Amino acid sequence: MKKLILNTALLSVISMAGMAQWVAQPSNLSANRYAQFIDAVDTSVVWAIAADPANQLTPVQEFTKTIDGGNLWIAGPINNAVGLSPSGIYALNADTAWAAMFNGSAGGGKIMKTTDGGVNWTWQSTAAFAAPAGFPNIVYFFDANNGICMGDPNAGYFEIYTTTDGGDNWIRTPQANIATQLAGEFGITSVYTAHGDSTLWFGTNLGRIYKTIDRGLNWTAVSTPYTGSYIGDIAFKDALNGIATNGSPATALSDIIRTTDGGATWNLVATNTANILTKVLSFVPGTASTYFLSSPQAGGGTAFTLDDGDTWVSADNLIHSDIEFTAPEIGWTGSNELNAPMFRWNGPVAANCAVITGPLTFASADSICAFDSVIYSVPVDFTNDPSTRIGFNAIFYDEFFNQIGAQSVPDLIAAGFPNQFIPDPGTPDIGTLNFTIFFSLAPTSEIVHFSIQVFPTQCTDDTSNAIINSVFQDVSSCAIVNVGTSQAVLDMTSCPMTGLVTYTVSHSVNGGTPIAGDTFSCVGSTGFVNLEFLVDNGICVKTISAQINCTGVGIDELEANDFMFYPNPAGDQITIKTGSELEISSLVVTDLAGRIVAQIANPVFSNTTFTMPLDKLQSGSYLITIFSDNKIAATKKLIRL
Repeated sequence: MKKLILNTALLSVISMAGMAQWVAQPSNLSANRYAQFIDAVDTSVVWAIAADPANQLTPVQEFTKTIDGGNLWIAGPINNAVGLSPSGIYALNADTAWAAMFNGSAGGGKIMKTTDGGVNWTWQSTAAFAAPAGFPNIVYFFDANNGICMGDPNAGYFEIYTTTDGGDNWIRTPQANIATQLAGEFGITSVYTAHGDSTLWFGTNLGRIYKTIDRGLNWTAVSTPYTGSYIGDIAFKDALNGIATNGSPATALSDIIRTTDGGATWNLVATNTANILTKVLSFVPGTASTYFLSSPQAGGGTAFTLDDGDTWVSADNLIHSDIEFTAPEIGWTGSNELNAPMFRWNGPVAANCAVITGPLTFASADSICAFDSVIYSVPVDFTNDPSTRIGFNAIFYDEFFNQIGAQSVPDLIAAGFPNQFIPDPGTPDIGTLNFTIFFSLAPTSEIVHFSIQVFPTQCTDDTSNAIINSVFQDVSSCAIVNVGTSQAVLDMTSCPMTGLVTYTVSHSVNGGTPIAGDTFSCVGSTGFVNLEFLVDNGICVKTISAQINCTGVGIDELEANDFMFYPNPAGDQITIKTGSELEISSLVVTDLAGRIVAQIANPVFSNTTFTMPLDKLQSGSYLITIFSDNKIAATKKLIRL
């Protein structure tokens, strides 16, 4: 039936190295059976109900139980339940337990109870679950008398019963007291959790969670981010704080959902559990924030979180079924591994993680240019856990070291950051981790600083020393080249300038050797000229390209021979001569910034010699540009002594 928790019949070889603290215990179930659902009463008493791993619809009426912490499991039949298959089990103590069971072919189901340790089972018929629509999903008791059982919609609404006498009499909760189900919505076997003496939540196939706070007399329902998907399981650590998982393998994401208001609202929490699907949950009692999850999918294994689900540590990759912890160091799961053992967790739930053995250092420049990357190196000892992932925290500051942002990446590999582990000679798990971080900042000032700190993902308190980088502004995005008729000048006035960075500017002409300065003149050039202005802040060199047309601006051979002046360098005046082929319409003298400092506006005919005073010019370099027919005929450099 599609609403059952999915299983796989594939077996994998048990790897003790990967099992961490899971210890196999013979379940003593019949061949081709495994413990699908369990209920742990305390550290000694645990019950489990069996199913067929190949097909959960196969009728199976068998349980197994331990009363000594798993040293011995005793299996037995559930009588008076012919043709039924398991939905779940709840145990009160070593003698009393209830089982919810369904008929996979004809529909309907039963609540079965034992009070003699499983020797005899009695059908509690007032919880009708009549065929064909009846289908019990869960049974749970708050104490010896007060309990709830829940099944799929029957006669138009969820079939929910409550009892105050141990199940001798079950009373169905009226439809008016139950939030209306959606079209096609139903419950899921054993997907529920309870807290305290009156509160219980159960999940549905459409990603909703129902809740009662009065032992089943009234029910509310809320949607979650898993709309349209099965709820995989639910676990709460107190009345307000809990997590839930996605139970649809085809759409299960690498996330959980979390609530801090008792289930009124749920929010996605991105996690590193992408390889664990159809997740089953248990809170670890006696801890502050520890949960365990298991998966019946091949290779899914188990994992735990110490921080309410933010990060998860893989414990193994075996096939597990239901999971439940009764103490900080004791828990159980069923399993579909070879011979269907039970597994018991012994010892603290703690991460055996890699160790950062030295400071974070640079494998590349200690300051970087905007939109570039930095390669870091950090020594790591992976001996404790070669599967440990490495993450980093980053804090961003402005040029005056005021914090302006932060980022945390718990897993470099999952986030796609390039990395390489280089082991030391003879020590395959000890060596140096090199990784590359890319930055794409848009600083509003000349420089932004950032601090990087590396940590093993599951041990965030064990961090490396922070290291600080500086990201310089990308001047290529704010500097421009002003191209005139005879010169090109780099303009950086649009770039933020605080005086904290010193820039050196040069330019190259047609790929030649760079020349110092931010101005190019067409003197000595003709035709189209390709320019590259280089801005160097001492660490980064940025290039701004431009092109200028020096045709008719530079020294044309004919016109250059038709125009001359002397002396050069000059004193207070120069003599200018024109040849037979050139008539000057005007002449201007400019400084290297392009400012006109002297000019002759009247025409000068060919074959003319005249003087031009320079006494008002300061010593330095200038450009003389002559115009013929109102266009530039030639430009020459003049040096004033």
